[in-house]
Amino acid sequence: MSRRLAAGLGIAAVALLAVVLGTAVYHTGLLHRVAPGWHVVLERVIGETPEHHLAAYLDAVNRRDKQAALDAWHLRGRPSPALEERRSSVTDGLLAEEITDYEIEQVEWWSTCCEPCPVELPTYAGLARLRVTLNCADAPTRRYTFDVATREPYWGPIGGDPIRRWVLIDAYPDGEEPLAFRWPVS
Repeated sequence: MSRRLAAGLGIAAVALLAVVLGTAVYHTGLLHRVAPGWHVVLERVIGETPEHHLAAYLDAVNRRDKQAALDAWHLRGRPSPALEERRSSVTDGLLAEEITDYEIEQVEWWSTCCEPCPVELPTYAGLARLRVTLNCADAPTRRYTFDVATREPYWGPIGGDPIRRWVLIDAYPDGEEPLAFRWPVS
């Protein structure tokens, strides 16, 4: 056997072993025990984060693209008339402003399985409640909360920590209550 063929077979064997071990680690849940939150890292790499979806909505608002802004705000299931009205009125209100920049002041992470509750780490969250300051050119600073949730119910480690697909589900000025995810605001 030539050295070239032997080297090629060696590389193929190592690659096959890596695939087999990777599959075994993934399916046994060992990856979660060795590297908890691995899916959060992957989500950041592919741009699938609550911050990304907030930026997509605000970018559409800044471009004055009402339809793109409305498309970025996902209405799940059968939304209440109040939520449909809020989606329209908040979007129209923000379209009327010239938002120069924004700052995410706080992210409150929520577990959404079983009994929803705030959680410390994004690893276990199915909802992110982003408290945001909007700086406007000709108006005072505005403070809003943007609720960004997973498209599907998120079970965390129990469900195998799949890559989460986030969507903006609600936005409201300070002082107003959430309509899409009605668990208490802490």
